[in-house]
Amino acid sequence: MTTRRGWTNRAMLAVLVPMALTATGCGGSRAVRRSAIFYPPLPQPPRIQFLVRWQNSRDFGVRASGFRKFVTGQEPVKREFVKPHYARLHDGKVYVCDTRRGHIVVLDLRQRTWEVMGREEGLVLGKPLCIDFAPDGVGYVADNFKKRIYVFDANDHFLRTFGEDGQFGPTSLAVWRDRLYVADVDDHEIEMLDRHTGEVLATTRGSKESETGLLLMPANLAVDDSGYVYVSDLLAANLHVFTPDLEFVRNIGRQGDQLGRFGRPRGIAVDHDGFVYVTDAAFENCQVFRRDGALAIFFGGPGLDPGRMYLPAGVTISYEGLEFFRDYVDDRFVPEYLVFVANQYGPNGVSVYAVGHGRAGVFGDARPAEGAGRPAHPETDDADGE
Repeated sequence: MTTRRGWTNRAMLAVLVPMALTATGCGGSRAVRRSAIFYPPLPQPPRIQFLVRWQNSRDFGVRASGFRKFVTGQEPVKREFVKPHYARLHDGKVYVCDTRRGHIVVLDLRQRTWEVMGREEGLVLGKPLCIDFAPDGVGYVADNFKKRIYVFDANDHFLRTFGEDGQFGPTSLAVWRDRLYVADVDDHEIEMLDRHTGEVLATTRGSKESETGLLLMPANLAVDDSGYVYVSDLLAANLHVFTPDLEFVRNIGRQGDQLGRFGRPRGIAVDHDGFVYVTDAAFENCQVFRRDGALAIFFGGPGLDPGRMYLPAGVTISYEGLEFFRDYVDDRFVPEYLVFVANQYGPNGVSVYAVGHGRAGVFGDARPAEGAGRPAHPETDDADGE
């Protein structure tokens, strides 16, 4: 992955929206007969391909019940997202937090169904902003209106809530081992909870060693494989990085209108190699950073066309579920994992991208050498991220 620095915002936005290019296939048994949107655009070796977007149940391909059609002759009613804020793939289902409806929509990729989490139990959420899952399948939902964390079992049945009146205003959360990290916008802090009991184990309001001081408006957080916590600060326009015990490590990025800087950083995700994905509601793109703060690549851009973004919020990464998206992958591209971006407005709703590389002999040797460019842990790297 490579980057250029010092570009103006206007130049950045111009490059962020590549032209759609016609896929011709590469001699395989199945050729994708559609326009392919790559980032960076050809003739550069592609790293990311836009796959598909869903804004309603017809986009998703909800299947009509054969019995219903036989009896009534009716197709299923089209249902739409109003304001999707977050989307996460878990066990063959995509869970979408719709903040305007107060729903978590469950899109079953196997059955092609569209359901609402907790509806059968009469559960009413207020403003679900984020959902994450533990390895045992237990799900956790941050509800900023109800000021609670909702806990669900592995079958999506409601179990309990965490949080007392006035304890926190959760905007985001992430599970790591037996810990549950919560971004608390009301108290401008991060709380570490025991994920089984909800007991608060530690808190931090950031550090005066941070370039922007203490946490101002923690919007979203993510935890990498080693337990390091990454927090997007909407007001400070940067990222704060903490150890698993919530000790401050460093900042990534700063406010500005050039590549590698932020206007309104929102969603955040970290892949297995430590690359940090950050959506920006001002630039309406997603920038990808190394742990050392260097910009690796960017994709998206403002607009309503496929692949573009309109007030993006949550971004998540999934190493499962590639089999559900094979038909969207260009034959010249080898996907390695998926990226989901929730756009709060416009037809792009939940947009799905694949991260990977071009096939050898098609774009040249597009795959990086083993270990090339992989970042070190942040506490051992002195790069300033400029």
